[in-house]
Amino acid sequence: MTRGANFLGGFLLPLAAMGQVLSSQGDPRPLGEVGRPVSIAGSPFEVWVAYPHSMVVFARIGPPRPRWYGSEQGLPAEGIASLCFDDGTQSLWIGSITGRSFRWTQGLESAQETALPPGGCSNRSSRPVAVSDLPPLFPSSPGWLQSAGDLIGPDGLHQRVRFGLVLDGRDLWIATERGIWTGSSTTGRISPVPSGLAESCVVEVLRDSSGDAWLLGCKGSISVVDASNHPLASFLPDDPLFYQLRSPHLLCPAGPDGIWVSVQDGILRLDPRGLQESWTGRKAPFGGRTLSCLELADTLWCGTENSLVRKSSSDRSFRADPPQWSGSSPVHTLLSTPVGLLAATDRGFWWDGPDGWKRPPFLSGESSTILFATSEPVEPWRIAWSDGRFLKVDTLPGHPGSTATTIPDRPLTGMSFDGSGRLHTALGGSWSIWNPASDEHREWQSGLGLSGNIDVLSIWGDRVILAGTGGAVSVRIAPYAPSATSPR
Repeated sequence: MTRGANFLGGFLLPLAAMGQVLSSQGDPRPLGEVGRPVSIAGSPFEVWVAYPHSMVVFARIGPPRPRWYGSEQGLPAEGIASLCFDDGTQSLWIGSITGRSFRWTQGLESAQETALPPGGCSNRSSRPVAVSDLPPLFPSSPGWLQSAGDLIGPDGLHQRVRFGLVLDGRDLWIATERGIWTGSSTTGRISPVPSGLAESCVVEVLRDSSGDAWLLGCKGSISVVDASNHPLASFLPDDPLFYQLRSPHLLCPAGPDGIWVSVQDGILRLDPRGLQESWTGRKAPFGGRTLSCLELADTLWCGTENSLVRKSSSDRSFRADPPQWSGSSPVHTLLSTPVGLLAATDRGFWWDGPDGWKRPPFLSGESSTILFATSEPVEPWRIAWSDGRFLKVDTLPGHPGSTATTIPDRPLTGMSFDGSGRLHTALGGSWSIWNPASDEHREWQSGLGLSGNIDVLSIWGDRVILAGTGGAVSVRIAPYAPSATSPR
């Protein structure tokens, strides 16, 4: 979980038995990929679009419900070259750039290498359409138009049409360099289909109050997906509508849905519909760049590089309410707990208790630089924190629970409690699960399709989202798995 993120209150996940064995069913799925599509294919029930190293499938009946698959589902690691749905075998066939063939099994959602049918692959109901032969296109979204082989958005940016597909003589599917559209081959009227993330490199993950997950891309894009991993929206910094998204950093959930985002000159509130609120320039939280925020009742608290400030819903500006530290200090994280607000700083924790700001006697690390901190989303509401050397779990007064300390063998880049009392940590390019109650550890160093410094977020009960270079994956955790403690 990113600094400043806290999910107390509306996110009480089912509490499983403490001390259980740590394991996973290991079903990582990429949430999306950008780049040029390389092929498209369709059947009576689905449409597939292939990218160089992943594939997305859309349902033709009902909502499109895009689902992404990668090498973990057996797709060729060297790259995908072609797709074809074969009438005879009623299967999707995938060709790799090295000439290998793979058969996709929809029920198992996986691909196995095998030879093509003797007669090759043929499909009578699916007709690829050359871009030059496409009918005139009329995008339904306001401000869009077609020019030659391009779709041009309201922002003036061009999307080169790469593939066209007509199914059953009526359904038209279009794959561009930046997205997927579907509509009628008779009228040419098409609508965009949400299909994935804006980038294949993600550095931060945050959950909002409605359960949607927000992901920050390496180049500054922000994408949001729902609890079923369905992409809802993407916001690009080069889009004139979102020019304020300069050097963004995800802060905290905002109200009933959406998030607060730190930018170069203040903070913004986004929801899936777009920009809803801006506190920038002279209205911005003062004290330097905003590092963390937290909404409590009608008050927005924000920690900056040099101060702690707050603003109620009726205030026109932020005002200072700093702990009694000497001099300025960055506030890396703000946590809401049953015993009050906690601020993690370069000078340890500060607690807004019954008598105002003071050192919390129930937490260690008085003079440490608290780089990462998170709170447990259910009873006993423990606090996990790290100063870059140790990773500690402390308890709160009146809420007994296990305390523990471990020393990570690699730099910590993110952490998040799940509803079963386990702490998920990102250690460099790996993902680790630690149960402080039993000191059990499990670690995944490969098989995720990610690299670099990853971020981790426990979400949706039995799911964890991991993000890094390569995109983001959703992983299902088995709460009652057989005993297993060896690293995978």
